[in-house]
Amino acid sequence: MDSSNEGGGDHVIPGNALVVDRTLPFTQLSQFGNGFMNRFEASMMEGSPVLQGVSFIDTPGILSGEKQRLQRGYDFEGVVSWFADRVDMILLLFDAHKLDISDEFRRCILACRQNENKIRIVLNKSDMVTTQQLMRVYGALMWSLGKVINTPETSRVFIGSFWDEKLNNDEQRDLFEKEESDLYADIAKLPEEAALRKLNDLIKRARLAKTHACLMTYIKHEMPSMFGKNSKKREIIDHLDEVYEQVSKKYNLPIGDFPSVDYMRKELAHYDFSKIKKPRSIEPIDDILSNDIPTLLKMIPRERDSKEKELPDIFKGGITHPSKGESSPWADDFGSATWLSGPPDISEYMTLFESLGPDPVDGKLSGAKAKQEMLKSKLPSGVLHRVWNLADVDRDGKLDINEFALAMHFIRMRLDGHTLPHELPQNMIPK
Repeated sequence: MDSSNEGGGDHVIPGNALVVDRTLPFTQLSQFGNGFMNRFEASMMEGSPVLQGVSFIDTPGILSGEKQRLQRGYDFEGVVSWFADRVDMILLLFDAHKLDISDEFRRCILACRQNENKIRIVLNKSDMVTTQQLMRVYGALMWSLGKVINTPETSRVFIGSFWDEKLNNDEQRDLFEKEESDLYADIAKLPEEAALRKLNDLIKRARLAKTHACLMTYIKHEMPSMFGKNSKKREIIDHLDEVYEQVSKKYNLPIGDFPSVDYMRKELAHYDFSKIKKPRSIEPIDDILSNDIPTLLKMIPRERDSKEKELPDIFKGGITHPSKGESSPWADDFGSATWLSGPPDISEYMTLFESLGPDPVDGKLSGAKAKQEMLKSKLPSGVLHRVWNLADVDRDGKLDINEFALAMHFIRMRLDGHTLPHELPQNMIPK
């Protein structure tokens, strides 16, 4: 399991060092033992604009088939549940050509059930199937999830091919781009809405604490003072669902605030009821929910405005949305730090350039005409926008022969498996 954060210099911190660093939110993970610590690490990357706003937790692949019988060496579902309670978004990834939900994956989804509002479904590698097959795959996925996530509300499913390689089937290119944009926009909102989500978790925990206190108070009153304590304990545990109803009516608590009956039965079975402390007033919790929380809610808009000003440019408006004033027909700019040398030979692309019909006045190719030719590469629009930003040197939204040669050159480079640079190297700027 890997955690990615923004930090000073690129380096990796092993699990045992992470849990003793109180500046990081992982100290409680020590409860899962060395079996987990040996498999947990954090990658710190310097200068990443994305990681200035969010951190990513990546889990190992979910085992299926015979491999599920192998022991991981730690409570994998417990770790998943721990992170699910603390993260802002949970992405469940499925491949379009491999939809099976293994027993372990099913248990992991169930471990996130208390945080269903955070779950987003991603149907990846959708370009590997045709449009007709994609409809069948989507239906099969929803049917499979319906058996695991028992809720009448449908989960949000993002369909696409979330990498920067050539699309195998670009029939649904427009759909993939819109879905990718929606997903990135959701991720982009996380930093500015972090305060509101933390407050929501505080309310959730306060309500749970109040419910737990009322439940323990009821059990304390039901227990005999002298004899028959063990039999009464078994009776309470066996009829815990009825106890929930009685507590709910007595203290006017919604049943939805109570923990799972099966979970609570397991916890109470090993608990000594004689250690239940005398009931205390729950008025402080009610005061927090009635007075303190509304006050904090009023402060959220100001906090959100200040956070939005601090966001890096890559987050503003969504990752795949162009910033204002751009003349490029593409959606966004991603890049890497690979440098190139030597401008391309324009004679190699002259015939193609002339066949596309450049403007007879300025001799330049419009963005719309260039876009149609670049789409033939079947590269994702995010990559093509990168190519456009590199090639459109004068930023006029058109390409002359030198810029067009650059664009075709970078497309061929990307199709060859090489990484595009962040900026056009000085020695490649047309003379």
